[in-house]
Amino acid sequence: MVHNEATSGQASADTADTRAVFSAMTESFLTTLTCVADDKWEMPALGVWSVRELAGHASRALRTLASACATPAPQRDLVGATQYFVQAAQETNRENVAERGKQAGTSLGPDPVTEARRLAETALTAMENLPDDALVQTFAGGMCLSDYLETRVFELVLHTFDLQAALQIELSVPGEAERVVLHVLAELAAQDGKAVPVLRALTGRAALPDRFNLLGV
Repeated sequence: MVHNEATSGQASADTADTRAVFSAMTESFLTTLTCVADDKWEMPALGVWSVRELAGHASRALRTLASACATPAPQRDLVGATQYFVQAAQETNRENVAERGKQAGTSLGPDPVTEARRLAETALTAMENLPDDALVQTFAGGMCLSDYLETRVFELVLHTFDLQAALQIELSVPGEAERVVLHVLAELAAQDGKAVPVLRALTGRAALPDRFNLLGV
C-alpha cells in the first residue's frame, strides 16, 4: 500500500510538470509567431507549406487538445505518447496532412498571431478543466490527458523549430519541452528496433542513415 501511494504521488507530480511544460511550450510557439513580419507569412517554410500553413499545422496541436478534452473516451486504447505516435504513423497519409496544414493556415485568418493565441487560451482552459487521469478521445484512440499532453508538447517543439528555421532565427524552446521530445524519441527508437543506429550516432561512432526518421511518416 505504501508503495502504491508513493507511485501515485510521483505520477501526480509528473502530470503537473507536463501541464506546466505544455503551457511554457505554447508560449514559446506564440512568441515565435510574433517574429513573423507581415510580408513573410506566405514565404516557403517546410515542404509544400508556407510560413502561414506551417503555423496553421503547428496550431493544430492546440485545436486537437481542445477537441480531445471536449470528447471523453469510453476506454483507454493507448498508453503513453509512444503508442500514440506508433498508431498515428499507421493511420497518417502525407497528402492528407499537407492539405490539413493548408486549411489550418487559411483558418488563421488575417491576424494569425491573435487567432493562434485564442486557440491557445481555449486549449489551456480545456486542459485545466479536466483531472489528470481524464480519458480523452484522440484520432488514434482513447488516452489519459497526461499522455496526450506529451504528444502536444512534441508537436509544438518540432514545428516551432521548423518555424524558427524558416525565419532564420535562433532555434530555442524551453529545456523541459526538449526533454519530453527526447524521451519520446528514445522510446520510439527502442520500440522500433532503431536504438543501435541512434545510440551509435549520439556517441559519435557513426552517422545516421540518409532520411532516417523515427516517426515513420
